[in-house]
Amino acid sequence: MSGISRDRAVILRSFDYSESSIIAAALTKRHGKISLLAKGARKPGSQFYGSLRTGNTAEILFYEKEQRSLQLLKEIGGIHAFDPKSGCLENICIFQAGLEVVDRAVVDAGTDGGMFDLLEEFILSLDRCVDPWTLFFALEARMLDLGGVFPAIDECSKCKKGLAGSGITINPSSGYVTCVGCGEGGISLSCRSSELLREMIEGGPGDMTETKLDREIRQEIGRVLHRLFTFHIEGYRLPNALKILKGVE
Repeated sequence: MSGISRDRAVILRSFDYSESSIIAAALTKRHGKISLLAKGARKPGSQFYGSLRTGNTAEILFYEKEQRSLQLLKEIGGIHAFDPKSGCLENICIFQAGLEVVDRAVVDAGTDGGMFDLLEEFILSLDRCVDPWTLFFALEARMLDLGGVFPAIDECSKCKKGLAGSGITINPSSGYVTCVGCGEGGISLSCRSSELLREMIEGGPGDMTETKLDREIRQEIGRVLHRLFTFHIEGYRLPNALKILKGVE
């Protein structure tokens, strides 16, 4: 069965195909992650010329055919391109890292729109945040939560004591979250780090634009999120864009 479908999409990545066309991987609101073929997109006179850049958000019209891995793009419009403030390298790399993480974590077409809304919120919030790292971690935490794999951090898995206002230990493989007294092996988080993770899960990137992380907190939260992604997301690896920042720092 086939037909024409309209949706909102974020371009995750694109590459040249044949002499004149482009193939793009896109995360859409209603159709999940799809691959689009834009015929003639490399020609200056094409309606698609310059519209399929990585990170662009747009309204798309495409010929949808079930059981076909590559869908034919018909029209694209309402394009919003990410414009990092002051050309900040950190913002650019965090933006690219967010797209990489979503691209690797989302593997099928099924979606309820939650992942698309989360990614769009992340992109739109970047140009007004005080710390792009906070938004990136909020994106990752909410992704894990939407996928049902972020551990419950409200009470100790052993003694059932409430964990609000205290440091915690997270075991990425078992999913156990314990208080300091129970001493389950895993990654330790300070009280401040655990509080911030709760805020990220309950809210999202758009609610974290005024929050800045110091180096120690960034390392704590980054370490536990990286381990959770490595354990739960098949084929996950550190985004290339973050390796660039690590080299700069």
